[in-house]
Amino acid sequence: MNLHQLRIFYTVAQCQSVGQAAKKLYISQPAVSQQLKQFESQYQVKLLQPQGRGIALTPLGTKVYEQAKLIFEQEAYLETILTAATPPLRLGGTALALEQLLSQSTVTWPRLKISRLNTQTLIDQMALQQLDLAVLPQAVTDPNYQRFALQPDQWIFVAAEGDPVTTVTRSQLVDLPLIIREVGSTTHQLLVDILGTRQLNQAIEVNDQATAIQLAKQQLGIYFCAAASVQAAIQAHDLKQVVVTDYQPQVRQLYLYERHAMAGSLIDQHLRQTLAL
Repeated sequence: MNLHQLRIFYTVAQCQSVGQAAKKLYISQPAVSQQLKQFESQYQVKLLQPQGRGIALTPLGTKVYEQAKLIFEQEAYLETILTAATPPLRLGGTALALEQLLSQSTVTWPRLKISRLNTQTLIDQMALQQLDLAVLPQAVTDPNYQRFALQPDQWIFVAAEGDPVTTVTRSQLVDLPLIIREVGSTTHQLLVDILGTRQLNQAIEVNDQATAIQLAKQQLGIYFCAAASVQAAIQAHDLKQVVVTDYQPQVRQLYLYERHAMAGSLIDQHLRQTLAL
């Protein structure tokens, strides 16, 4: 049995909402939905069903949930015993960067205290050594941390599948409705650099990935983002990539930062095992 998928089902059942479960698990809503479908498909069963604006358990889902609850309550109890004398690992990152990092894990991470922040705030916290680990979409130099490169991605422009815009130039983009991330985020700064202007006309600014994707699906604007964050929506034909004729999609490289003070520790060994560093 895939315990990762069981945990996702259990969390969705607890929250009675895919969206709330996604926030609690630090992964995207499409990723949660995809894992649920795979879990049900593996056993050819139906565990969840729509109910109003939320989700309800089927009779079989209730039985599975009750057994999963016993498993994860026991896990939590054992973790409490094992980590009682150990402070939590402080992990910070942007929402998407954290999702990509945690999804690469093939074993259970140590106890984590996770902070989802924008890039500049994370860099500031690293300077104060307030994080044990940080995952950022850019390379920074900090004498207190060692840096590891993670799997690369690309920065692309997307719009709703039904949006009439398919091919544009950068100068045309400035005058089109755009969905942008908040000032201080890497995504915002990159977009400003690409368009060559700080005046983004008709822009809707949001501070979280899920909202931005939802607005794009509603044909409210063109969104600049990491390809991995919208892969599921593109495959579902909710979004499409917009071709910008004078822009070559840039590589989006994620970096993991680990405090030097942790080198040689069990956490350091765990990191190398998990990410094959």
